[in-house]
Amino acid sequence: MVATSFLGFTHLHLHRGAFRDAAILLERNAALGGDQRTERFGAPAIQSALSEAYLADVLSEHGQFDEAIRHAETTIRIAKAADQPFTLFFGLFALGLTYLRRGDAPRATRVLERCLDLCRAWQFVLWTAVVDASLGTAYALVGRVNEALTHVAGAVEEFRRRQLHHWPAFDTSVRGDDLSLGRADRRSNRLRQRGPVAYSAAGGSGSRGPCPLPQR
Repeated sequence: MVATSFLGFTHLHLHRGAFRDAAILLERNAALGGDQRTERFGAPAIQSALSEAYLADVLSEHGQFDEAIRHAETTIRIAKAADQPFTLFFGLFALGLTYLRRGDAPRATRVLERCLDLCRAWQFVLWTAVVDASLGTAYALVGRVNEALTHVAGAVEEFRRRQLHHWPAFDTSVRGDDLSLGRADRRSNRLRQRGPVAYSAAGGSGSRGPCPLPQR
């Protein structure tokens, strides 16, 4: 139960912007070994792998993309070895977001498409909207505007219907005033002209290069 408690404290640190404190707890969970490496501790997902995925999210927000990719891929490996689809979702989503923030929209698209297929196959309905929002952004970045609109519109509808606020910035990033084809097309062109900027669907946060986590 210590592992799940660490994740609870991690969420508190993240909400108050204490990324270094969150990373310390996540690294501790991610380092679990032996039988605990694939233990869920009564939770739906494998806790060490989930910590790897959250750590990837934190690192990619600060431009540390290579490390983030490594942690996300570790989540995916653990999930596949344990045949644990829910854990696999977190690994794919973290990897897709990392590529998106790095500005690698083609890779982000491929990973997020796999993530969305997984959500639909296993009916992870509470998570489909955030994947739709991210995939819509990736599609816009590669110029697939009509598909982008379809996914963004689906995300907006789901956010409003279920009032999901775990990632509240997603709601603001897919507001209805961005849903006209003309505006989406112009926005897509602007994003492509910027090149490999670290654009995130989760609030559009960005980094133009590695930015180490703030020290304690």
